[in-house]
Amino acid sequence: DIYVISRTPINKTTSSTVPVPARLSIICHQQSLQLQSDRRGSALYLIFQRERQPAVSMVMPNTSLSSSSFALGVIVGLGLYAVMGESWKTKKRQDKNTAAPRRFGSAIKLKPEQFGRYTQLHDAGWPGVLERMSKSNIRNFTIFYHKETSTLFSHFEWIGHWGRGQLTEAEEKALFDADMQAIADDPVTQVWWTECEPCQEPFSQWPKGAPPPSQGGVGNWWAPLVCLNHCGHWATQYGEGLRDPDFVSQNPDGKTTVQPNALE
Repeated sequence: DIYVISRTPINKTTSSTVPVPARLSIICHQQSLQLQSDRRGSALYLIFQRERQPAVSMVMPNTSLSSSSFALGVIVGLGLYAVMGESWKTKKRQDKNTAAPRRFGSAIKLKPEQFGRYTQLHDAGWPGVLERMSKSNIRNFTIFYHKETSTLFSHFEWIGHWGRGQLTEAEEKALFDADMQAIADDPVTQVWWTECEPCQEPFSQWPKGAPPPSQGGVGNWWAPLVCLNHCGHWATQYGEGLRDPDFVSQNPDGKTTVQPNALE
């Protein structure tokens, strides 16, 4: 394709006058720049090579092709290249986070008599717990409750692989494991677990009689779930808040807990 930046028609058989902004807006994948003159010496061709796309040429009128006009063409061309190069860099930065977040689901039994206590804890989660989860690249953490079976279902998204280029499965797993270990080692989270664990009853994946995680137990306290389907779009960015302002409290008596001062 040949695109023209000219205020007057150059040749009706090859091109037509086109406003400059309309043509510049379509160029975004340039990799190299060339300046060439046509055989008649009547125009300068400003050529951009775009990534995985045909070269794009822009023609500037040049009646004499003098050294001064050639220099002007070089200056204009390099200026355009610099501006569009920044646009491309910005686009590349925006594209870093287009990979889908990794989704995780799990389940555990809630002791029916502990519903009040559990919702009292979760209607206002402790700031230290929320901050540690955020630092460990957890987003959109949600817990659902099924009353008939008294089962808790949790879901979260993990974005620790964002902005790191192409990772192998082992490299990504190492990043995820490190983030999860940072949560397990966090003092505030450890106290939080001591409050939550008495409300819960793990499924068979947790050995009977084994101590819970807050007491050194190792394994999946929550039973991992298999994702069978995902429909719709995925998030490429998240809000800054640690809690959804539209969350509806579930404690029957409107009670909440506060993070102990010693942990702040």
